Amino acid sequence: MRKWFFFTIALIIFSVSTFSQSINEVEPNGCISLVDGNDQYQTLYPGTTLFGSVSTSDTEGCLYFEYSDGDEYIEDLYAVEIPSDGYYSLSLFFSGNIDLDFFLMDEDLNVLNPDDCGSYNCGVTCGVPEMMNIYLSQGRYILGISVPTVYYCFETFSSNYVFSISNSSAPLQRPYVTSLAKASNPFRLLAFGKNLSNVTKVYISGSEWINFKLSGDELIKVKGGNSLKSKFPKDGSWVPITFVNSSNQSTTILYNRLYNMWHEGGF
Repeated sequence: MRKWFFFTIALIIFSVSTFSQSINEVEPNGCISLVDGNDQYQTLYPGTTLFGSVSTSDTEGCLYFEYSDGDEYIEDLYAVEIPSDGYYSLSLFFSGNIDLDFFLMDEDLNVLNPDDCGSYNCGVTCGVPEMMNIYLSQGRYILGISVPTVYYCFETFSSNYVFSISNSSAPLQRPYVTSLAKASNPFRLLAFGKNLSNVTKVYISGSEWINFKLSGDELIKVKGGNSLKSKFPKDGSWVPITFVNSSNQSTTILYNRLYNMWHEGGF
């Protein structure tokens, strides 16, 4: 009994030490290397497909490293270079008997799609987890799949997967403003909403205003200090602000500087 107890403890310690690897760094050429490991993962470019397979029949076929709190491990990561801002579609075809999640992360391993990843149950042949029409800014991202616990590594099945990433032909959606906030010193207006990343023109009272900055898909900063402030007289009048995207779709809101209020619509 005692021998079996010590053998079990030794097996657990061995398992933890085997799979508690962590990311070393993203190499300049786009590869990722594991600490104490010899495996490097190639860059996956938009428009290409990466084929691979993972054997879960023994520990040697499992290249896991610790992801967060020690209860979750990620299997096979790939650096993705996004050459320009735009909409992309990501998909993963997976067949095998394993429980997995499909993640898109930035290069610091922050998960960017916590509510959208595909989750599938152990023992069920998986379908095609995919994330469609995601707006990504230019830069480097990490694609990967994870399993909830390291013990799935000992399932005696073979798992195969295909990663792909490609430009999406998603039609542009009309910009939509959900709130507006005033910032001071210098005077600015912060428009929060949806589908704002493709806004190319801003109009105030019908005149184009070129001093604005896009901050992702949900924020536009309209800047200009006193020049901007002068566009909004403090006499209680409502001034229209129109946001137009590259497909000439637009939305207009009205702003009242006296009461620091806004509402949807125009004249």
